[in-house]
Amino acid sequence: MLSNGSSSYQHHLLVYNVGAKFHVHDGGRRLAELQKLADDKVIKTTLPGPHSFEEPDEVKDTSTAENLMRAAMHVADQFEAFATLRAKGRTKNQIATWLGIIPTTSYADA
Repeated sequence: MLSNGSSSYQHHLLVYNVGAKFHVHDGGRRLAELQKLADDKVIKTTLPGPHSFEEPDEVKDTSTAENLMRAAMHVADQFEAFATLRAKGRTKNQIATWLGIIPTTSYADA
């Protein structure tokens, strides 16, 4: 049981395959807390919880979108992320529309 009396965990983790294992690319702090609770015998290691699987090539897209929504990314990080999206074939306007920003903000001509 969690400290709130719940027998399941409700916060989402995003994962992708790395060989025979899985990597959590969104929810790392939540995972660390769950692992600590399991180490402290507060919860079982088999505690059910929501998660979604993504393909490894979707990870950068998801991360870019989430980081932009949380707080403004550093300009250098934005530039690199948008260049990756452009390299995948997205247009400047597609990137801007997808992220809800104006096209000039997407630095997509780089």
